[in-house]
Amino acid sequence: AKDESKNESMVSDFIRDFMTSEYGKIPNKNRVYEEFKEKYSIDDFDKIKNYLKVLKEYASYYNKLLNPKNENDKDISSKLENIKSLEVNVSYPFFLKIYKDYNDNIIDKNKFIYIIDLIESFVFRRFICDVPTNAMNKIFMTLYKQIDKTDKNNYVKSLEEYLCRLEFSQKFPKDEEVISKLKDRDIYESMNQKRKMYLFEKLEQGLSQTFINFSQTTYTIEHIFPQKPVKEWKKELNPKDYDIMQEKLHTIANLTISAN
Repeated sequence: AKDESKNESMVSDFIRDFMTSEYGKIPNKNRVYEEFKEKYSIDDFDKIKNYLKVLKEYASYYNKLLNPKNENDKDISSKLENIKSLEVNVSYPFFLKIYKDYNDNIIDKNKFIYIIDLIESFVFRRFICDVPTNAMNKIFMTLYKQIDKTDKNNYVKSLEEYLCRLEFSQKFPKDEEVISKLKDRDIYESMNQKRKMYLFEKLEQGLSQTFINFSQTTYTIEHIFPQKPVKEWKKELNPKDYDIMQEKLHTIANLTISAN
């Protein structure tokens, strides 16, 4: 397990996420190896072979979550890139199980992609609405168990219904809340670069009739009303409008992207 873009080993993270997905409990970061040994200290050779086979299978899914380019299906790969851009690693225990169901033909490609889109929307809406993130690890720890796996036709629907029933710190923000928050949300300073560029890429894809690949061009985020306005701005704007522009300085309405 390795994040190839960072050349960083993720073995400990994989074992932790694998155990979370298997047992519905998040191992303590400082005790991952000890807890793994406790679960898998067995003497039966056939059982050991079976566990290693399962571990190898899930490691292949984890590799694609870390490195979406390793997923041969370009449509799925593109969707996984979005999840990685959001840096929501706490979702990986959930996606390990979904990946296996896709691999085992329990769900087809369209349902797999729909679920990725659903989780992507869930996560980013929470970012926009500034919902505390500390609840997400518990949500994803048990989310797979909420899916009705007895009926293929209810697989996705049961997931949707469960997410929509969540409240308070676990909620799935509705359209009107997202729109309201986005008007005043500090985008520039409160979000990291990856999430900011994710937002602008989504806006560009939604508004443009042609697809623009952000990865092939270097973009910077610029302010329309500048962070350090020259005196001419005060001359052109009345005091009330000038103050409003200062208040909206880091909101999406005052930001744009520029290619270098």
